[in-house]
Amino acid sequence: MLNASDGASLVAALTTIDNNPGTSYTLNITQNITLTSGTTLPVINSSSRVTINGGNFTLDGGGVQRGLFVYSGTVAVNNLTIQNAVARGGNGGNGG
Repeated sequence: MLNASDGASLVAALTTIDNNPGTSYTLNITQNITLTSGTTLPVINSSSRVTINGGNFTLDGGGVQRGLFVYSGTVAVNNLTIQNAVARGGNGGNGG
């Protein structure tokens, strides 16, 4: 089980998930998280199964970061509001 309470701990949790493919994870968001221009979330790009329990908290992209980017794997997101996020990266271009 992984917990995230701020941008740094969310980056660390997503990095752990991405670096250990084929594993099942539960990620608990334990408070509202606002991302800054210096906090880029890793892409979930593994064969892991992930359940994100949002705890009715908010992941705020601050108008400068994307919310979650799932390239592969199975991810369920429960009770998490994702707001003020931008689409950026991937093979689709620069986003907007």
